[in-house]
Amino acid sequence: MAAPADACCGGKKMLELPRWAVVGRGSNQFVVQLLARLKALGKEVSHVDPSSGAEPGIPKALADVKEPLDAVNLCANPKIGATVIDDMHKLGVKNVFVQPGAEAPELKERCEELGITWHEGCVLIESGAPGH
Repeated sequence: MAAPADACCGGKKMLELPRWAVVGRGSNQFVVQLLARLKALGKEVSHVDPSSGAEPGIPKALADVKEPLDAVNLCANPKIGATVIDDMHKLGVKNVFVQPGAEAPELKERCEELGITWHEGCVLIESGAPGH
C-alpha cells in the first residue's frame, strides 16, 4: 500500500493527486457533484459523512477510510473542519482542498502549523466541470 503524497502546491497540482476523500453530508448536492467529478477525473474517491444522518456503510471519519489518501476535499462546516484537519495530521494526509463555506482563518492557521497544504477553491470550477 502506497504512502500518502507529500504536500503539494495548490489547486491545479492538487487535482493531479490520485486518492481523495470528500468530507461532507451525503444529502448535500455539491458533495454528490464533487464525488462524481473526482471519479470522472479518474480519482480513487471515498466519501466521509460526519453527520448523524450518514447512510450505513459510509465512513463517518477519515480514520474509517481503509485506503491511503493524498488529499481531502472539505465541504463541511468549519466546526467539523477542525476535527478533519487534526485527523488528516494523524493519518499523514498533507493536502486539503477547501470548498467555499468550509473555510475559516483558524483552520488555515492550523494547517500551516501542521504542514498541511491548504487550498481554497471549488473542485468543480478548477477541474473544468461542464456547467461550472
